[in-house]
Amino acid sequence: MVEFYNYFMLMLIVASLATSTLISLRFINISEFKNGYVDLIKVLMSGSMVYTTMSVSYNFVGNIAHEYLLAILTYFLISKRQAFFLTLITPLFALLFIFFIDDSLSLRVIIMCFAFGLFVFLLMSVTTYLIPNQLLAIIVCEILAVTTKLWFASDIPLMAVQSGSELFELIQSLYRVGVGIAVLIIVRQLYLQVVKLQYQNKNCIKIVTTII
Repeated sequence: MVEFYNYFMLMLIVASLATSTLISLRFINISEFKNGYVDLIKVLMSGSMVYTTMSVSYNFVGNIAHEYLLAILTYFLISKRQAFFLTLITPLFALLFIFFIDDSLSLRVIIMCFAFGLFVFLLMSVTTYLIPNQLLAIIVCEILAVTTKLWFASDIPLMAVQSGSELFELIQSLYRVGVGIAVLIIVRQLYLQVVKLQYQNKNCIKIVTTII
């Protein structure tokens, strides 16, 4: 039961981090006041969320999990270019985290981390082409990314999932998939509600300005 509780709490934290980061990135993108520090701010915000997700997941469930969730949501909800950038910096933060905790890195681990980042971006591109429904595409993409990593990253330090009995693994996997899907739906809905409120606020300002 502890494992299920820890994973549930992890996903609550990840949902909060993802929602706040997505809203902040959108605010920066639509802001009329931009300067040379905008790209740096985006990197710091996205990198902080990704690294925090890795740290929290490692402390809660014993391995790095859902580090590409922000990249997937960014791809479908904000910008494909920014999502591609996230798939480049996420492996960097993963390697830094592995090095700080495990105190060792091999060339094979470095190559596998960057290869998986590229795979995630290709997965997002293919999913968009094959599945026109945005919500379904996000869910399928996240599930495929997580399940592929279970096989792909089995030999990467801090990413391999601790194995138990086959029945327990099945129940745990189904539970994680269910909670993960719920989090994706909630984060997307919260983000869309904020976007709707922003549009309503802009329209109100325009109406007031016209009246004045």
